[in-house]
Amino acid sequence: MENIPKQFKDLAESAELYDQSEKVGEKFGLMIDQIGELDAEIRGVLLGLFKPADFPQHLVERLEIKSDVAQKITEEVNKEIFQVIKAKLQAETPPENIHSDLEKVGGFTIEEESAPLHHPEPQPHTEPLVDHLLSKPTYVPQEKVQVTPAAPTTLVTPVKPAEPVKKPTGPDLYREPIE
Repeated sequence: MENIPKQFKDLAESAELYDQSEKVGEKFGLMIDQIGELDAEIRGVLLGLFKPADFPQHLVERLEIKSDVAQKITEEVNKEIFQVIKAKLQAETPPENIHSDLEKVGGFTIEEESAPLHHPEPQPHTEPLVDHLLSKPTYVPQEKVQVTPAAPTTLVTPVKPAEPVKKPTGPDLYREPIE
């Protein structure tokens, strides 16, 4: 987290971010605890704790919502929060220093191209198997099914009452005599 630019840390700690998260959550009818989880996920992406590609899946798991709702929330968060942050940062950053924060975080330098490069013939696209498997949901939440009770059936046949047991009279066999 020491590589994260101060601007991102400041944004992640701002109350304004929670207000925006709350607006998005209310738009989709989220409960207060779900809005808190949404806010935590957004802050985690800003601070580099979570990959942005995993954001929808994290919403499904942490907010306990369907994946299509999580996708809609992700689109809204991109539009209402991340795009606004991007525009704000671009406005604050001088044009000659656009890449410097990115270069610091990644530990590399970006060089400007002077002439277009000759691009080799494109190779067929292959995705690593692990990335492909982890980018899709591992389970689909099931909808609750209501079960209606069937008409009661009698499986027990009536039993003939037993005759009363006769209790023995006389001294108690289990009690020791007192002498």
